[in-house]
Amino acid sequence: ANCHYASGAPARACAILGNCSAPQNRYLLALCHVKLGRHLEAQRALLGSASPSADPTGTAIVPNGAAGLYLLGTICLKVQPQPPASLPRDDTNERSRAVLYFKRALELDPYLWSAYEALAALGKEFPPPPLP
Repeated sequence: ANCHYASGAPARACAILGNCSAPQNRYLLALCHVKLGRHLEAQRALLGSASPSADPTGTAIVPNGAAGLYLLGTICLKVQPQPPASLPRDDTNERSRAVLYFKRALELDPYLWSAYEALAALGKEFPPPPLP
């Protein structure tokens, strides 16, 4: 599955991973689904449940630690409904969960700079980065 994903064939990797349950496989399956634009399936792979709304508080244990939480946060932002440009953007449930996932990712890995960037782009507060 790794070879198929790395060679640009995420659909083949998805077929191999199928109903996997090992955390490493679930993370790779989620990456494949994201590449294919299947964001809800990617959420299910990371959360290990049939329903992406099974984690309303953003406290689920996700494979691959901080990287898995960051991936789940980016997926949440992609599946949230986009309001028309003329309307102000409200804080949807998916967006709130994305913020929680980004913050949890930073708790596990305070050097995950992409999570800081995502929180800043959302206009949310974040913990200061650690000093070297």
